[in-house]
Amino acid sequence: MLLPAAPNWVPSPSLCPPDMLVMAQGEVRSAHRVILARLSSVLQRMLHLCQDEEECCLILPDVSPATLDIARRIAYSGMVGGVSRHAVREVSLSCVFLIHI
Repeated sequence: MLLPAAPNWVPSPSLCPPDMLVMAQGEVRSAHRVILARLSSVLQRMLHLCQDEEECCLILPDVSPATLDIARRIAYSGMVGGVSRHAVREVSLSCVFLIHI
C-alpha cells in the first residue's frame, strides 16, 4: 500500500538533499527516493531494495527527459499544469509501464 505524503510536501534541499539520480535518454535528474516511491508500488519496491545503498540510479532509456520532468513534478506536487495532450499521453504511458514492470 502506498502512503500519501502531506499535500504539496517537498523535502527542503538544504535539509534533505536528493538521494538518487534518474536518467532518461542520457539526461540526469536528481530526486528523493521517498518522493519517487509514491509514483508506483513497483518503484516503491525497487527503491526499498536499495534503501541501504549510498548511491542509487534509476535508468529509463525509453522515457524522454521532458516526460521525466513532468512525472517528477507530479511526484513532488501531485499535479502539473500547462502540458500538451501529447505530454499527457507520454506520462500516462510511462505510468502504465511503471505499474506493470
